[in-house]
Amino acid sequence: MKRGDVILGIGGNAFPGDADAALGLLKNVLVDMPPGASLKLNVLRNGTLSTDLVEVPVTPIPDAR
Repeated sequence: MKRGDVILGIGGNAFPGDADAALGLLKNVLVDMPPGASLKLNVLRNGTLSTDLVEVPVTPIPDAR
């Protein structure tokens, strides 16, 4: 990920148009992943679509459900 990237989706699935729903989807995916797992994010970078592989943080994310 780079500054200015726009996250469009996660794991090949597009985010919903509503920001709250998109954040909820991201939280739900992260809660289910073990620390250190890799996650594919679909991003728009400088007008070009790309996929970035990022690592889930070691610190657990509080259960968002």
